[in-house]
Amino acid sequence: MAADATPPARAILDAAARDDAKSLLALLPERDAPVARRTTETTRDPWTRAGPIHLACERGAMDALAALLRVGFDPADVDDEDATPLHYAAARGEVAAIDALLALGGGVDVDATDVRGLTPLHFASGAGKPLAVVALLRGGARVDAKSRDHRAPLHYAAAVGCVKSAEALLRAGAGADADGGARTKTKTPVVVAAERRWEFVVEALARAGAALDDDVKAIARKERWAIAEGWGPPPPATKTAVEATAAMAATATATATATATPRSTRVTASVAKTFTTTTTTTRPASGRRPVSGRKTVAAGSTVAARRRAPAPPPEPPVPEVKPPPAPNATFLARYGLADVPGLFQA
Repeated sequence: MAADATPPARAILDAAARDDAKSLLALLPERDAPVARRTTETTRDPWTRAGPIHLACERGAMDALAALLRVGFDPADVDDEDATPLHYAAARGEVAAIDALLALGGGVDVDATDVRGLTPLHFASGAGKPLAVVALLRGGARVDAKSRDHRAPLHYAAAVGCVKSAEALLRAGAGADADGGARTKTKTPVVVAAERRWEFVVEALARAGAALDDDVKAIARKERWAIAEGWGPPPPATKTAVEATAAMAATATATATATATPRSTRVTASVAKTFTTTTTTTRPASGRRPVSGRKTVAAGSTVAARRRAPAPPPEPPVPEVKPPPAPNATFLARYGLADVPGLFQA
């Protein structure tokens, strides 16, 4: 923890991170609105302004979270970037903390935004935490919430290549072709996934009805993805590249013709006509099978084509999205918080 934090603040922050509820209750006063509010302000991290409740949710420290709620810490508290404890829990995939915060009711906004307009669902999607994504969707999170740069949670799931998060968002009604509109330069999720070569995410979005433009199809052909089967060969080389190759071949032919004698020309033509496949190996004196050899293949043969483009190995199947455990509906009763008056009034 920060060295310049006051000793009580450092002790409280460390206890929250360690899930040490006993130390927290010893350090913090009993629930008293003015004291609890003052304690909250004096126990923040000096750099991020995150409080103990943020750290408890980030670490999944349920005992510490219950102790902090008991003495009056606000479950909707924000740090210097307006991130709530729910943002911290979503970023680390702490499903138990997410369910506990959502079980508190109206005191926690599942769609709270930070300074960038990101909701907890954006955080969970961008961190590749599908169980947290499902928990937030189950808690009523908006699946198509847009950030300040017009990106939805599906954009973040596509960017990190998390197929399970993308499928959960699509099943919840996320738009497969969501973008920022005609006046913005925000790319669609399928373009974001294709540019990062996330094949399975592109397939999931295509199954959901996402439009595949020419750039996405070109990437799929180049990478030889399964989705590109039946689309035909990759696009031909550009005109400039073809012309450059033809010019180089013409120059080489002219040079060989100008410097060759009649006999050497006939020999060269004869070799070129009969050239198919030549294998050169060296068998050791012991009679064992040679370890290595050199094999020259004709430039337009089928064998050469197969060597240039080997078949891709089979990809493992995409695992199913397993729902997280049922919401922690007994959180309040387990920690004796159901009868705490004014739980959301610091």
